[in-house]
Amino acid sequence: MRLAEYSVPKMNSAQAEEDGKGEPFFCTLAEGVSAFARRHLAAKMLIVSDKSTYRTVAALPKNPRFVFLVIDAEDCLPLFSMPDGVSCVLAAGKPATLRAARYFAEVRGIPCAAFPVSGALDGAYDPQAALLCGGVRAKGALAECEVFCDPALYCAPEGYARLFLGRLALFEARVLRAFGFSAGNAAAEERAFPFLANPPLSADVRQIATRNAEARKAEREGAHTGEGALLAERLRHAGEPNPDWNAFWQLSALYFCFFAYGKPRRYVLPDYSARADAAGAEYRRQSVPTEAEFASRALALETVRGAFTAEITAMRGRRDERLRRYLALGGTREKADVSALRSLPELSFGLSSIVRDFGLMDW
Repeated sequence: MRLAEYSVPKMNSAQAEEDGKGEPFFCTLAEGVSAFARRHLAAKMLIVSDKSTYRTVAALPKNPRFVFLVIDAEDCLPLFSMPDGVSCVLAAGKPATLRAARYFAEVRGIPCAAFPVSGALDGAYDPQAALLCGGVRAKGALAECEVFCDPALYCAPEGYARLFLGRLALFEARVLRAFGFSAGNAAAEERAFPFLANPPLSADVRQIATRNAEARKAEREGAHTGEGALLAERLRHAGEPNPDWNAFWQLSALYFCFFAYGKPRRYVLPDYSARADAAGAEYRRQSVPTEAEFASRALALETVRGAFTAEITAMRGRRDERLRRYLALGGTREKADVSALRSLPELSFGLSSIVRDFGLMDW
């Protein structure tokens, strides 16, 4: 698929040129590489790919200025063995590949560009990340980069599903504040809300990617990321074909049941130790509410129950219509396995932890 009307030369707005902080450029990989190379007349340009993109990268026109590298592992050390003279880097691939290239660019102080395959544009906007370099994992700053979007590489179903997870994260942040907890930067979440409140009405790849870009930029400013991202990652490791889509429907169903039907079980204390063991989490990191905290939460639940029930009901509405759009983008139907959801409260403090503390997740 070729979006000639959104080719790179026509999308270089002043906002987008400012350290790559604007909307993603829409073009093919070949167009993006060519335009990036013209803007950075360097002796050598490092082009990094992984298993998801190396075939497409290998088909690029040969140029003596280009140095190609395929990363097969998470470790970013191979980037630092590149020959002298490399003065800009372009990466195409999964989030780990983009982060490795951006870390390399930050250390070397050179321009960077990214072609994400992640529909959520993960790895393209985060300011720092925990990286593996030479077998040692440490947090490092990542260079700003120009973000390109090639519809042939971009995972549109994942991008569409992440818009729902982002909207759910904003809901969760408001709920946590209602229960007396701090959760993210409210101002950044308000800026992200217009892009997440209503998912695209059509299978428009450009609209999906643009809204995800705004959501990722809000997250880098401190917007609440929610439990959905963690649940999706657990489902992804479990081999689920549609982890983001499944995570939204599973987690939103839990939230709906909690507000619509949940009643605190005053005399049921969850077995925190056994649950932590089952989830592979540390028991000492589990927070057990005091009697006063429990009473405060129970009162807060009755105060906000009606408003939040209505909001989560609306968020879960028009399911058949949204499923048709998701399938049209290339997604598949969700599975019913909720084993990862059951262990979620032990892995990240969020709304599911409050549900567990009420004794409502021991099934």
